[in-house]
Amino acid sequence: MLSPVKFLLGFVITVALTFQPVYAQFQSPNDVDTTPASNSGSYSSEYGPTFRSTLIRSIMPHLTHPDFENAIWGVHVIDLNTGASLFSRNAQSSMIPASNTKLYTTSAALELLGTDFRYETHVWTNGEIQNGTLKGDIIVQGSGDPTISGRFNDDDRTKTFRDWAADLKAKGITRIEGNFIGDDTIFDDIALGSSWSWDYTTYWYAAEIGGLSFNENCIDIEMTGTTPGKVGEIEIFPATNYAQLINETVTVARGEETSTGYNRPWGTNTIYVKNKLRQGQTTTYSLAITNTALFFVHVMREVFESEGITVVGNLYDRSGLASVGNYRENGTILTTYTSPTLEEIVYILNKRSQNLFAENLLKTLGAKYKIDNNLVENGAVLASADDGHKAAWPVFGAVGIDTLQLNLADGSGMSRMNLVTPEMTTTLLKYMWNHPDQKIRHAFVNSLPRGGEEIGTLRTMFQSGPATASLAAKTGTLGYARALSGYVTAADGTPLAFSIMINHHTRGGNQTNRAITNVVNTLAQFKYE
Repeated sequence: MLSPVKFLLGFVITVALTFQPVYAQFQSPNDVDTTPASNSGSYSSEYGPTFRSTLIRSIMPHLTHPDFENAIWGVHVIDLNTGASLFSRNAQSSMIPASNTKLYTTSAALELLGTDFRYETHVWTNGEIQNGTLKGDIIVQGSGDPTISGRFNDDDRTKTFRDWAADLKAKGITRIEGNFIGDDTIFDDIALGSSWSWDYTTYWYAAEIGGLSFNENCIDIEMTGTTPGKVGEIEIFPATNYAQLINETVTVARGEETSTGYNRPWGTNTIYVKNKLRQGQTTTYSLAITNTALFFVHVMREVFESEGITVVGNLYDRSGLASVGNYRENGTILTTYTSPTLEEIVYILNKRSQNLFAENLLKTLGAKYKIDNNLVENGAVLASADDGHKAAWPVFGAVGIDTLQLNLADGSGMSRMNLVTPEMTTTLLKYMWNHPDQKIRHAFVNSLPRGGEEIGTLRTMFQSGPATASLAAKTGTLGYARALSGYVTAADGTPLAFSIMINHHTRGGNQTNRAITNVVNTLAQFKYE
């Protein structure tokens, strides 16, 4: 038998060109703080301060545009060859980083778990097979794996469950007389991140965190307009009765205004869909459910039954564990799902800015921390986000970040309690760029979105321009906060790390994206002289 600890350890510049109109000028170089921090390296005296003044004059007009007079910019740019600070604006001020938080989560995870780490999710039973009938319960032991979905299976959402059903049938099982229990006690039962906005929780980007996750803890719906004035059609994926959809869509005539509207009342799995769709228009969306472990075993049972296995029993989340005792000591593993590698998971996490992956990964670090420090009691790890940060903090300290000034509340960046500085972020980026383990370096850098890349969050930005060829950077978007941090190569071949953050802007994404794009393109045109 696998002990809990054994199992868990196993998963164990000269720039004359600007790219948008410049509307404002600063009065003098004193408008920007340009003095390198004491740990930022130094530039060669061969060049003098000329390049720094050139950068200031090229970048500052974008940051001082009237659109941003009520906003706060934080910017830091360093030369990765020397560590020298090339540009600094509020670089040591705490900013809400939004999804730039994922840079911290993924770097710590790669450092502590390694690129080849995989999750394992076991299906146990405490019963015996008699004449084709399994007389006993099915217990699914969650490991925190967020990948049991269609994302790594060519959009085949239920493939893992069908594979499990096939494994059971290969053992001669055609009937199960027992309960289905989802054991998600690898994590605590706090399903949302600290200080998340309650009105986000209907949507995929605020899906509940869980030690057992299926379909990224969402149902996917496809809506099609029918005849003007009539209700639209809705199809649910996966096909399940776990959630109840109330179809209040309306089909409007061509040329009429369309709209979207979704609502899942708190604590329920009743979802109201109130879209206005044009005739023939099809749109899709992913909506979050509540109680991830129960969702997991509910759909699993539905799939087993559709695959010809009769099930007689009830469904339980962790509340059902009291009835099975220490099933890992007395039970048998029937089948196992092994996830893709951490390198593959981080690739999707950063490219798509997948919040659930980040939150589950943070708590996975927490599970490692508790196991390594002998903090597990009664077999239930119950790892929290705070445990994850306890694991990650020494990594950030070793990188050179002042952890007394760092505050992280979640793993994804959905929380407004996250506070980092641009200089902390370039320090982290520099460390990962120069990481002694080339596999970790590659996994991290390769996971960052590229301009115009279809899979990534920069697909509508940097489709052309000086930065397009070399840019690799993580986006961050939250209400009134936006960020872009990563790498770009200057015109003379110098690799640069940069962190650009803006908080409290009220003019919308187009203006901030334009300014950020101009700054990064300016960096791509930079030359020492």
